[in-house]
Amino acid sequence: MNDNQHRVTIDLDLKELIPLFLENRHKDTLYLRQALNDHNHHAIARIGHNLKGTAGSYGFAGMAQLGQKLEQAAQQENPSQENQLIERLESLLTLTEVFYE
Repeated sequence: MNDNQHRVTIDLDLKELIPLFLENRHKDTLYLRQALNDHNHHAIARIGHNLKGTAGSYGFAGMAQLGQKLEQAAQQENPSQENQLIERLESLLTLTEVFYE
């Protein structure tokens, strides 16, 4: 990924909501890791589905796409791909810079 893929511009009206949104996505990664360890594909699919919707509505298109891919991997019960996508989500959360306009 290049630097531009880690820069997200969000509507200024959402500025107060974004820190909690991102904190909850960090918590999601913990839940995803636990679900992966438990082979709970249903939980991974649910979190991926929720991520797809919420991230998209807040303006995090890349994160929404990861959510969709995570949901699909879980539906296929593909732990290797689930793990790779969780790692990508963790990286994205660490590297993303949020700008407001």
